[in-house]
Amino acid sequence: MGAPVKISLKKLEKIAVLSLENAVRLHLDSIVLFKNGSFPSAFQLSVLALEEFGKAKALDDFIWNTTTHGNKRDYAFEMKYLERLYDHPWKQLAALARERFRFSAKYIQSLETKALEAKKQRAVYVGLSRIRGKMDIKGRISSPSAIKQKDAQQQIALLNDIFLEIIVLAHFQGIYFDIRGMDYVMSIQLRRKLEAWTNRSGIKKRRKLIFKNSPPPLTIK
Repeated sequence: MGAPVKISLKKLEKIAVLSLENAVRLHLDSIVLFKNGSFPSAFQLSVLALEEFGKAKALDDFIWNTTTHGNKRDYAFEMKYLERLYDHPWKQLAALARERFRFSAKYIQSLETKALEAKKQRAVYVGLSRIRGKMDIKGRISSPSAIKQKDAQQQIALLNDIFLEIIVLAHFQGIYFDIRGMDYVMSIQLRRKLEAWTNRSGIKKRRKLIFKNSPPPLTIK
């Protein structure tokens, strides 16, 4: 048998850029749904946007680790890592990555216990809850109507804050991601759209980003 064929890093870079573009699209669509009063759908799209962003970040880290250290590529490890990109709760956590300490413990717990994933599902489907993989026939009926305005607003605001912070850092540092195409996605034009959303999540700790000769300082919660 020949050596296993390793996936092209260029292909992974393209997936990362497209995933980030998709995350932005989903995020902006979630805002439209929110403004039209469709809070369950807005919430679901916002969580999907978080997952796509997490996928992009995970691939950015993967590319950096693969190309920076000059290590011999490990096919088994790569396949195991890339399979995680289909794990939704894992991608939600990947979106926060090394900055978990800046997010509320309650929100982090909702990701680690897969509570956010369950809530995302409840935002879409009507049905009965499941306990240990079995349907709880005595349980309450779950309906998307249980997802309220506050739920959607907080989730959307969280991702909006994250995107705004990245745009400002990328603009003044000259780079944020290791995959250059991802920086191009986070444009000043996008910043203007994001700044139209004035709500803050309260989930992420505030960071003041002030740079010499910069536009008005951006405060992120």
